[in-house]
Amino acid sequence: MDYSKFPHHRGMPRSLQGERQARFLDTLGAPALRHANLDGSRSSKVGGRLYVDPAQDQAEDGYYSAGAVGDGSIHVVGSATAIGVFLDRGVFGNSADYVNTDIRQMFYYGAGLGAMIRVVYRGTMPDFNGMPSIVAGVSVHKTRNGRTFEQVYETYASVPYVSALRSYNAAIFATGPTLVRQGVVGWRYMGLGAVQFLDGQYQFVYIVDDGISRGYGNTLTIAWQLPLLFEAWSTAPEQRFALGKYLRPEYSQAGMPHPINVAACPGVDFQFSDDSGMNWVRAAALPVMAEFSDTALALPADSVPAAIAFNTAVNWVHVNVAPVSKRYAVAIVSVPYIEVDASLPTGYRVHAKVKLARIDHEERTVVQTAVLQDFRSEDADDWDSGAENAAAFANGGCVPIAGGALFVLRPPGQADYRDNAAVCLFTTDGYDLQYQPSTGWPGWHVGIPFAIDARTLALPVFRAEPVLVESGGAVAAYGQGYTLMQSTDLGATWKQRAVLSVDAPAPVKQLGVSYLRDFASITQLRAANFAANATPGATWISDSRFPAPSA
Repeated sequence: MDYSKFPHHRGMPRSLQGERQARFLDTLGAPALRHANLDGSRSSKVGGRLYVDPAQDQAEDGYYSAGAVGDGSIHVVGSATAIGVFLDRGVFGNSADYVNTDIRQMFYYGAGLGAMIRVVYRGTMPDFNGMPSIVAGVSVHKTRNGRTFEQVYETYASVPYVSALRSYNAAIFATGPTLVRQGVVGWRYMGLGAVQFLDGQYQFVYIVDDGISRGYGNTLTIAWQLPLLFEAWSTAPEQRFALGKYLRPEYSQAGMPHPINVAACPGVDFQFSDDSGMNWVRAAALPVMAEFSDTALALPADSVPAAIAFNTAVNWVHVNVAPVSKRYAVAIVSVPYIEVDASLPTGYRVHAKVKLARIDHEERTVVQTAVLQDFRSEDADDWDSGAENAAAFANGGCVPIAGGALFVLRPPGQADYRDNAAVCLFTTDGYDLQYQPSTGWPGWHVGIPFAIDARTLALPVFRAEPVLVESGGAVAAYGQGYTLMQSTDLGATWKQRAVLSVDAPAPVKQLGVSYLRDFASITQLRAANFAANATPGATWISDSRFPAPSA
């Protein structure tokens, strides 16, 4: 018997994947070959013998989270497996460096590296009408271990001026990295979407990064308008889908050097890219936004109260996207609509529907599949609470998992919408809906969902109750803490998987904030010493070697 055909294991644990790969190497003609496997093992062929070396202990943490502690400093915590206790790894600046950002978090930059984003107010600059546009400095800092950080690049974000009384926050959005293995092979590192004042115009910008250099994608922006934000999602290794928003001026256009054509302001814009964000095309149709189009776009163009209502509606548009095949993604969309009400000082009420929609990347359309809730602003002294409640309901995050899309919602039920308990909704197509029981956790204590794998869901939760921490065989109980909860049945039941922090102070209830801000997200950078897949719940989205589901 030729024992050389039986792979020799040089250590434990045994790897079946390593064995299979070693046998495959034996079918190839070269006398010496090596291959690194996804489980961390290594297969080799040396002369006539086949070998399998086991996975080595992971040198750095695989999972990271970040949040502010008592002195306001942003701490990074890490864990090899996201099981047990996350340990403090380092400090990245102070919470004051996170001006206008909702959640303190580490992003996946690509190739096993994380990224932290610093946003700092820089002042104002005159726009094309001489109005003071707010400028925020934005810097991206990469890290391998959460301990040391290296600045990759610096850019900026502009906030269009709308009036002396009302302003908006600088909006910066990161897009997850993908790995492309055909054509121009390599990582498409984290993208960044924002608005900048360039060449005398406000413009949507999307920064494309290959890990060495960066450039602007050819986004589409209507000239002489006031764009607010540009947010993009990866829907396949080279596909991107984006939401853009525009505002109306809330000041008189009389005597302006470049009066804004208010009638041409669309409010909402969807765009598609097939080359990792280098080139973009507009959606062919936006039927999902019908109520917004029918009411907001019909408002008078020369009215300040109408502009305020229009901008309020645009501000409450929220979208979260989860791809389910290369062609289709499922999105949750809050769609504001406006009613005239002469009894109010504003003259208008802003309501909103929350819908599920199907994004068709081939047809370039976004089509409604279900209306989940209709939020109305009915109080005598309140004209936009419905739209605000809708945004809180819809903006709990989503994740592709188990062949579908899972959304974290906050259904109404409490007097204060921030206290509405989180609930998971799963769908494979946007039509067949599977609601899970309430988690019981108030929305402002719940973070962003993350898939550990195709069946395991993780959710950061602050628990104002005894939290058990096991270390070295001993168990300690803390009165409260930031935890990572786990579900293997799509959010129907939960158990504690890990503790993120028991040192950070409890979250403080803030006006308009219905979600957790600190230790609210989990990012995986490595798996068995290899760069992690950016979407472990659906690996095909961010790595082209995995086949995508059929449409």
